[in-house]
Amino acid sequence: MRKKTKLRFSAVTYAALSVLFIVFCVYMLVAEHNEVHTVRSEPSYKTVTDALVKEIEDSSAPVGVRKQYSFTVENTNTGDASLIFYTVHQFAEAQLDGETVYSLTSGNNGIGDSPSSNWTVIPLYPSDSGRQVTVTITPVYKSVINREVEFAVGSKYAFFAGRLKIDLPQIVLSALCILMGVLLITVQLQMVLSKKTSSWDNFYLGNFSLLMGIWRITDTRFSSLMFANYAKALGYITIFALFILPVPLMLFIDELHAGKRRFLLRTAAIATGAAAFCAVMLQVLGIAELREMLVLCHIMLVIDIAILVFDVMFYATESNRERNARLFITLLAAGSVLDLFYYYFKGTSSGMTATLIVFLICSVYEFVVNIFDVSRKVYVDEKTKLFNRICFDEFIKENVLDNETIGVMMLDLNNLKHINDTLGHEVGDKMIVEFAEILRNTVGSSEFLCRWGGDEFVVIVRNANRQRLADYVLEINKAVDKHNSLGKGTSIYFACGFALSSDFPTLSKHELLAKADEFMYKDKQRWHDKYSYDLRGN
Repeated sequence: MRKKTKLRFSAVTYAALSVLFIVFCVYMLVAEHNEVHTVRSEPSYKTVTDALVKEIEDSSAPVGVRKQYSFTVENTNTGDASLIFYTVHQFAEAQLDGETVYSLTSGNNGIGDSPSSNWTVIPLYPSDSGRQVTVTITPVYKSVINREVEFAVGSKYAFFAGRLKIDLPQIVLSALCILMGVLLITVQLQMVLSKKTSSWDNFYLGNFSLLMGIWRITDTRFSSLMFANYAKALGYITIFALFILPVPLMLFIDELHAGKRRFLLRTAAIATGAAAFCAVMLQVLGIAELREMLVLCHIMLVIDIAILVFDVMFYATESNRERNARLFITLLAAGSVLDLFYYYFKGTSSGMTATLIVFLICSVYEFVVNIFDVSRKVYVDEKTKLFNRICFDEFIKENVLDNETIGVMMLDLNNLKHINDTLGHEVGDKMIVEFAEILRNTVGSSEFLCRWGGDEFVVIVRNANRQRLADYVLEINKAVDKHNSLGKGTSIYFACGFALSSDFPTLSKHELLAKADEFMYKDKQRWHDKYSYDLRGN
């Protein structure tokens, strides 16, 4: 079929160009660069390597200990020199020659004792060269007592650029998840409100995507660098998003089961939601910190992942979407386990991208599959897998030229009503499918073949003549005779009529089809007059 060949050629061409573009981009980025000569150095920064560290026991500190770092400021004549360091759930105070120039606390008007994760950026003046820096770090939790603090001195703009380069992959992936979540939620709500669907599956998946994007983007060190005044808020949002992250995912999988095995997933979702609510209330009431309950959150996450994997692995899948969900959950579980290992091995969540990558890959795959599935449902008959009547109309309109000689064949099964009445519709449906397979193997590989409706089939023959049409009818008859001789099913009998456009030059394409249909009914009548009495046993 010309259209099918054209689409296949276009897809292959576009795929080849896409690969070529990617290869070209990689080559240009790796192998080609400008040569720059300058006598002035670029803005930069240096990591302090000679800081003296002293641990001070202090009963007034949250965990009874403080750490004091001391070093001397070097040349600060660059114009934008700054002292930069990163703290995680730690208070900080910085002094220059005993003068306090910076102090970080959690504040007195809010929930939570921790200032969360913060970048400290202290401007340095030329007069600060050679001055003694003393930074006192006070851990809020025991889990961060041994966390060391690194200091950098130099251009804050160079430092920002370097931090952005490190976090950019995670930022981009997180932003994509947030955009995808908003899109899925918006589209699903629109479909539900317009009564096009009663399912909420994509709404739950959109919430999962949105929460995962928020969890990862608020956890990047660059976010706390850009929104320094809101670092505390970002830290608590990150942990709370992680607490409730599994809930919409379990509801999404539950929705796919269409009413089956709802107890397991819904119970787990309710339990996880209740635990998240309790954790937040403990935080608000000042009883416990979300950060201190992070291990509990991880344990709950592992349990929820195990429940999801158990559900999709031991559930008898009946649809392609459920089978895709099985692959999705399996890969997502693997990504989550990798991220947890990364966190406990590295001691930081910054840079965890396995779950994000897996989710986005699976989402893109699901999107592409859905697009092809929609296309298939529009143009392909579900029972026989042949093209349908909609595709016929489009093929005639877009692929057949007005002055082109074509042949139209109309085929119809004989005696089908009697088969349905005596042997059942399942036997009749099987006969339709078997005849469709015969047509596919004889004419479908060379010509346009579609199921017109019921037990009727249409073939469009390009550049046709009477002999070619007769040869096709002969091939179909031979294939039907072979099928009947095997005796594996109900014998097939069919009627066929065809019309050539050259014989009826004044008829339109649809009128030519009507003429072929007329000839087919004459052939059907001849068959009934000759054979129907014997077949029915009357």
